[in-house]
Amino acid sequence: MNLESAQRPVAIYAHPDDEVIGCSYAIYALRDRIHCLFVTDGMPLQSECPEYYFPHTDYTYGESYIQMRRSEAVAALSALGFIDNERLHFLGFTDGGLAEEYETFRNALKKLLESIKPDLIITHAYEGGHIDHDLTCAAVWELTGGENVWICETPIYSVHGGKIRHNHRLERHNDWGVEEHTCESKKRAFEEYPSQQIDLCYFETQRPEIYAFCERLRGNVDDFQHFPNGGEMLYERTCKISFE
Repeated sequence: MNLESAQRPVAIYAHPDDEVIGCSYAIYALRDRIHCLFVTDGMPLQSECPEYYFPHTDYTYGESYIQMRRSEAVAALSALGFIDNERLHFLGFTDGGLAEEYETFRNALKKLLESIKPDLIITHAYEGGHIDHDLTCAAVWELTGGENVWICETPIYSVHGGKIRHNHRLERHNDWGVEEHTCESKKRAFEEYPSQQIDLCYFETQRPEIYAFCERLRGNVDDFQHFPNGGEMLYERTCKISFE
């Protein structure tokens, strides 16, 4: 499997801006047929992340912030050549609250995947960087098991030896493939997320993106019964996933 051969691809990411970090090249290459799905509303709780809001920034917590994040996503995807908003999906779950909403999220994702019938899913790596990222990855595997669909994981950030690494290969995978192509539009896509520059400044737009086709996990979800990245995580260990 390679990216360009997919006929019904879908990119599934927890927050608007994750997609330009993880798979700008794939969106550009598949722009005429890829579906893009955002799981959360992109508005982290003000009590937990005050740095995103006034007086630290010009942005105000509330519905207008959610609509702004959606507008930024549309503009960023447009910079990558994606223009068909019928293939753009916002599930609107709570940013940072996906653990509490997991069952409802899983059911919503199942319904959408049944309608799209993807042959390729590009999503987060299970890497311990953000709880929403890891739960998104877990739901994809739980719902598909890798059956009749290729699953490609892309790392965004994780902690190693107490230091955060960005777009870094993970020891969890022994079959990482590095996509050497870079998209000229990626820098412009980054710029379409002005509200997220607090995070995007740590990522290099010209660095090759890492795509892992996770064949070794096909039909086997045992990895999700263990904490990611050897238990070195950036959130509390409260959401180890067990599949029935």
